Amino acid sequence: MNKPIGTLMVLAALAAGGARAADMQAVTAEGEARASESGAAQNRVAGLDDESARLEAEYRQLLRAVDGLETYNRVLGEQVAAQESERGDMAASLDNAARLERRLVPLMDRMIERLDTFIDEDLPFQVGARQAAVDELRQRLADPDAPVADTLRRVFEAYAGEAAHGRSLDSWRGTLELDGERRDVNLLRVGRVALMYRTLDGEALGAWDPGAGQWRSLDRGEYRRAFDMAMKIADKQAAPELIRVPLFGAREVTP
Repeated sequence: MNKPIGTLMVLAALAAGGARAADMQAVTAEGEARASESGAAQNRVAGLDDESARLEAEYRQLLRAVDGLETYNRVLGEQVAAQESERGDMAASLDNAARLERRLVPLMDRMIERLDTFIDEDLPFQVGARQAAVDELRQRLADPDAPVADTLRRVFEAYAGEAAHGRSLDSWRGTLELDGERRDVNLLRVGRVALMYRTLDGEALGAWDPGAGQWRSLDRGEYRRAFDMAMKIADKQAAPELIRVPLFGAREVTP
């Protein structure tokens, strides 16, 4: 009876020792599981940090983009406002130009008429060319496609050309009706002081009488040398000098 009792006690101790070993294994396994879970948690935390950093970078990038858009919109708004201002200025300029044109057209018409009258009453030199210039001005003034500024410029040029005649010496060959006969002559203009002629054979010499509106014969001996010298000066063959010219009672004519 004594032997079996000892055997049972040993087996119980062995059973108790086995139970403690199983407990240790369980504790170890639980520790390992908790360590594994802790590592996974750390990995998840690290992943969340990376995601937060990425989202923060995207957020800052979006802020820069929004700031850029706001700057662009501000500059664009300023440009639009400037364009609107320029458009308003342009509209005002066009309106002023239209009103100015309405005032310039009658003025140019009067200037052309006065120029035409002046040529009719002036010394009769190169009348055809001068009258043709006046006719061209009239045509341009009547042409709706002709720019008003260009027409005005041409009117002023015509006035300047007429004024220049009063300060120049000129000679050319032409034809005059003298004593009922057409004669080839050399013509000489001394500013607007005198307009003289001499026939090609040198037999007749005369000048225009503005008061009478006709040609007058001159004494060849008195004016021959003056005429010759003036012709040389006009042809750039002699230096300018004082010359003698006839004077008649003249009407005052101003363009």
